[in-house]
Amino acid sequence: MKKTWVRMLCFLLAAGMLLSGLPDCLPRAAAAGNFWVKLPIQAADNCRVYYNERITGEPWSSELREAAVGPGIAHTGLEWPYGILLFVAPDDGYALSAFRADNTAGNYYSIADGEPDGTGCSFLSDPKNYQSLLAVGYSEEEVKGLVAEAIRQNCHCALLLSRVPNSVKNISSTLRFYAERLTLEKRLLSVTPQGADTPIDAQPDLCAGVGDVLNYELSVTFYPPENREYPLIYSDVYVTDEKTGSTVENRLSISPPSQKQQEGMTDRVVISHQVQYTVTALDLALGTVENRAQLSFRFRPQQRKTANDAVIDARVSSTVRASVGYRYESAVAAPALRRTGGAHSHGLRPPC
Repeated sequence: MKKTWVRMLCFLLAAGMLLSGLPDCLPRAAAAGNFWVKLPIQAADNCRVYYNERITGEPWSSELREAAVGPGIAHTGLEWPYGILLFVAPDDGYALSAFRADNTAGNYYSIADGEPDGTGCSFLSDPKNYQSLLAVGYSEEEVKGLVAEAIRQNCHCALLLSRVPNSVKNISSTLRFYAERLTLEKRLLSVTPQGADTPIDAQPDLCAGVGDVLNYELSVTFYPPENREYPLIYSDVYVTDEKTGSTVENRLSISPPSQKQQEGMTDRVVISHQVQYTVTALDLALGTVENRAQLSFRFRPQQRKTANDAVIDARVSSTVRASVGYRYESAVAAPALRRTGGAHSHGLRPPC
């Protein structure tokens, strides 16, 4: 009799466990949809891709995730609506020349041509983007927040894909990203001691005094296009270096290679300017000269034009910084340039 009760109890427990599992399993099976998303990514190794998506039936997060090049983003068993925002961040010194998605209308929108938080940028200025994202569950504030976060991640542009509830098509598109390189290098060429005519070549152990002139070289380098199908067209290229007097109002203009020249480029093109800075007593008090140059430019991707192109003129402000620091000694009665070892000229003092 005891064994019979034990068998019955085990049977009831097993049945209870089976039944308790049904409510969890049935809704998940019923929620499985018939649609899928396949977004393989082809990208150069000079840019990163971030994304945020809204999937029906799953909790939403404001996080921007980095997508893997190759397999990209893929889902099966989805129900519409669905939406995804993609952002691309080129490496320092690069500008995005193409951001394309097969089987979609248009290309990308810039998010770098507005305020620091994205206000006024091309992507947020187009009401169609809001309409598409609101229709799949995003709010206007969520979209603005994602754009602001993408800018903080150094992203330059955005692309969206979506499906509303009554859509019947899957999302299948290969995403392609190309970036071109444009760099700025700043280096100290020499130092001209106060009252001297002949500069001294820059050396690692060189230091200077008040009144000495630091002679810098600024070099802008254009590289052969990595994607010759969609080369960049540069305009309004200039360098600012406020320490040496090259402000926005007094900037150093750079003449970029023409579109024809760029399409045939096989080697890089370097354009250089020389600038000077005279050491002041304030520099002496601080003990160093921190000098930053900034490269700014506009570019337009030379993409195939269709009626649905999203971008005609994407503007990106790219900054490449270079700093050179030098040490000073305030104990010198008559500050002058000094260097380590060897004979001295132009009345140079003993080494630092």
